[in-house]
Amino acid sequence: MKDDFTSSVTHELRTPLISIRALSELMRDDDTMALAQRQQFLDIIVTEAERLSRLVNQVLDMAKIEAGQADWSSTAVNLR
Repeated sequence: MKDDFTSSVTHELRTPLISIRALSELMRDDDTMALAQRQQFLDIIVTEAERLSRLVNQVLDMAKIEAGQADWSSTAVNLR
């Protein structure tokens, strides 16, 4: 099960990194790229960077839970 988790995390990290790198290289290498295309690529890069941040935070949270160092707070919830 741990191998499945590691494989999943690796895939989830690799996918946005590949997008960020590819789009960044395209913008760097194409001096004639239209401003609208450049903006679209930048929007994708920001979205993928945010995705990476969320994933890293989730992995760090899981590590805290596994190490028994997670902070928990109880809240009453109405299930209706």
